[in-house]
Amino acid sequence: MAIFSMFKKKEKEDDSSFVLTLTQQSISGQAEDLSSSQKWMCTGSMGCCVCVIVLFNKVNEIYQDVRGFHGGGGIAAVNFASLFQGVPNNNTTQVYVISGPENMSEYNKKWVRNTVADEMATTIPQAFVRFHHGIANAKVDRHGEVKILSFERY
Repeated sequence: MAIFSMFKKKEKEDDSSFVLTLTQQSISGQAEDLSSSQKWMCTGSMGCCVCVIVLFNKVNEIYQDVRGFHGGGGIAAVNFASLFQGVPNNNTTQVYVISGPENMSEYNKKWVRNTVADEMATTIPQAFVRFHHGIANAKVDRHGEVKILSFERY
């Protein structure tokens, strides 16, 4: 019976009710927040899109706040003002930038990095940023673990 309970718990952790899949938006959209019952933020399908996910307010190795934005069409579609609003400027704040497989050129990678650096410089310069390029779908949990669900290499 104990073994069955362990497997049942694992199934429940993978349940879609614990996942928020970001909605593809334009610059006029608003960042989305994980509810307290959700464990994962998922990018959803990416092509030329860029997702930016911010984790902040870390307590006992778990981020209490996870906020994300799925910029439909690329980094220019990300509403950084909405995304960074109220985010503390400290070295425990983490920013994950996940760009789709159609953003793999060196020009696009540089554009994404420079745009994020410029936006963070005026709002959360002490935050740690991590880039993942060429990812077709991924999810980030409250511990800051990135799980790649699908990717494409050129």
